[in-house]
Amino acid sequence: MPSSQNRRAPRIQATLRRLTTKVYEKCGLLGSLETIISGLRRPARLSSDILSEPEYLICLSCETPCYSFDYSEGGTLTAAICAACGNDDPAEFMTETEFDEQ
Repeated sequence: MPSSQNRRAPRIQATLRRLTTKVYEKCGLLGSLETIISGLRRPARLSSDILSEPEYLICLSCETPCYSFDYSEGGTLTAAICAACGNDDPAEFMTETEFDEQ
C-alpha cells in the first residue's frame, strides 16, 4: 500500500497549480503560465548535430583535452582554442577517436 505522502502528492500538486493560476490571473500573466506548463510537458528534442559533437577535442600541439570549440551546422570544426598552450588553429585539433586511430 502506498504511503500517505504518495497519495497526497497529486492533491498537493493540483492545489499548487490552482494557487499559481490565481496569482497569474491577478497579474495578467495567465497566457505565460499556460505556455510554461505546455513547454514542461513536451519532452526535450535533441538535434542530431548536438548529439554528434564530441565532449572534448584533443590539441595536437600539447595533447591536452580542450572544451572550448564550435562546430558549424554542417558538422565541421570552425573554431577551437587550447587553454593550456593557446593553440587556436582548428586543423590542430582532433576528436578522441581520431586521436586514438593515429
